[in-house]
Amino acid sequence: MPNTPMTASNDPTQAFNTQGTIIGVESATPGTYTPIVEISDIGDLSESIELKDASHLGSTTKEYIAGKLKEGAELQLSGNWITGAASQTQIRTDLNAGTRRNYRIQWPDQNNTDCTFLAIITNYSIATAQDDKAGFSFSLKIVGDLSFDTYS
Repeated sequence: MPNTPMTASNDPTQAFNTQGTIIGVESATPGTYTPIVEISDIGDLSESIELKDASHLGSTTKEYIAGKLKEGAELQLSGNWITGAASQTQIRTDLNAGTRRNYRIQWPDQNNTDCTFLAIITNYSIATAQDDKAGFSFSLKIVGDLSFDTYS
């Protein structure tokens, strides 16, 4: 029996501009997030599962099954270094203490989508170049589930 052909969607795109995306860290008040100031780039938010080799002596090709434990990626972020910004100072403090915190990203899409996750800061750096702005970058190792929701 032949496969049913697929057809491309003629609907207008739902793509959106990411200008206005915010990442925040949970404050001392649970559920309240403080934006990290002047972030200019948020890397790929992702998670993966490990494949387990299930090949056997009768296999003609490698066979795999999915593992049960998801692993969050390291999320790379960068922005303008603002020396007196409390939200940026907290990043260094959390790195030194190994603190696990909840973070939330809010996108300016038509559905007001956000994603909350638990993470540990794994590195922090400051960049200084001739005739350029001072920048900083840091990485968050996601150590919990990605929880997508909407905000109002």
